[in-house]
Amino acid sequence: IDIRKKIIPNWLIIMGVCAIIVFSFVFSSGSFLQRLLVSAAYSLVLVLLSLFLKNKIGMGDVKFVALIAFSYNLIGTWIVLMIACVSGLLWAAVRFLFNNNNKPAKELAIPFAPFLTAGMAIAAFAKYIKVW
Repeated sequence: IDIRKKIIPNWLIIMGVCAIIVFSFVFSSGSFLQRLLVSAAYSLVLVLLSLFLKNKIGMGDVKFVALIAFSYNLIGTWIVLMIACVSGLLWAAVRFLFNNNNKPAKELAIPFAPFLTAGMAIAAFAKYIKVW
């Protein structure tokens, strides 16, 4: 949905929250309060960044990062964000370099959720094979 329409529906976030809460109790790797604080901290930073950048970061992305922060720890979320930012930056550079239609930069905006999802998958796999 985010790729085509550049939105993340609230129902998708709510389903993710429900799943993560269940998994956090089954596979507990930290206290509920700790997860909530990490999630709130990342959310606050991204909301402030969104306001500073005049809504260049969507609130769907902020909610998605809050969900990621609740499921990963402080460092894990940072790693997911770094992977997402680097891969998103590389994709944006390729799109910009091969812009054959000479579209304005505003029309070349890219959705961030697919890169967050890829970052989650890569970070989970890296943790599984004990990279960190």
